[in-house]
Amino acid sequence: MPNYIVAIDGGGTKTLGVLYNDEGKELTRVVEGFANFSVDITQSKQHIENAIKALLPHVPKQASCTIQCGIAGISGLKNKSAYEDVLSKTFSSKVSLESDALIALYAAAEDPKDYVVMAIGGTGSVIMVKTADAHHQLGGHGHLLGDEGSAYHLVIQAIKHTIRVVEANQALDALSKAVMDHLQASNLDDVKQFIYSNSKREIASVSQVVAQVAHNHDQTAITLLEHEGKYVASHILNALEIYPTDQPVTIALHGGFIKQAPYVKQTIINILASSLTNITIKEHIKEAVYGAYVLAKAKEI
Repeated sequence: MPNYIVAIDGGGTKTLGVLYNDEGKELTRVVEGFANFSVDITQSKQHIENAIKALLPHVPKQASCTIQCGIAGISGLKNKSAYEDVLSKTFSSKVSLESDALIALYAAAEDPKDYVVMAIGGTGSVIMVKTADAHHQLGGHGHLLGDEGSAYHLVIQAIKHTIRVVEANQALDALSKAVMDHLQASNLDDVKQFIYSNSKREIASVSQVVAQVAHNHDQTAITLLEHEGKYVASHILNALEIYPTDQPVTIALHGGFIKQAPYVKQTIINILASSLTNITIKEHIKEAVYGAYVLAKAKEI
């Protein structure tokens, strides 16, 4: 009988589920609440299972079905295989749990055997590499151990710049004034209070302030944004040194920060274009949930 694939993309805002037939045609989709194991394991499991339950009735009777999930914060789930077994028994289907970054990587591939390097830059950052028969992750270890090329990292650099200006008893420049005004801070204690009492996501949102200052042609803000782009380009080049290939390489740029922050994406593209040949830079990829379908098919090979 034909094989159907339930693809699940679980993230910090929502869980998207799509049912595909064997040829990759979308048959139906559902949306549930967030699924991020680093935020809440119990609620995440519930939302994942609700999405699967809503899709399975659309699978024809007697047809085989595979369930491929890509979930944020997968490292927060201590026993992944045990939960895969629970889902498999509950839904009488083969189930695989991977990270949301991995299915995004496979969404960028035209073919399951394509060589793809994906730079994901949002609140945090990570580099994903897909060779012909394997995949690898570089970075993605959290803000205490890196996250260069992300909105969070940019904001921390802007905050450090502000601290240097204030501690040197200098007049606030455009960037430091914008930061202080946005935080409604009258001194550095207020700045520290914001950093140490807010979530990573909330801190990262201040990147929009830096972007606005850069739009006003402030060189300090522009330089900070360009540095984030340089970090990403450097990580991509490093990935290609670790996993060299003579095959054509697709380099996918993904994530709100890389795509939307001024100067970042163009800096990445300029560096890669001057350093590499035989590459295709892809800025627009299919939905990550489609990558779950591609990954499921790749596992059949």
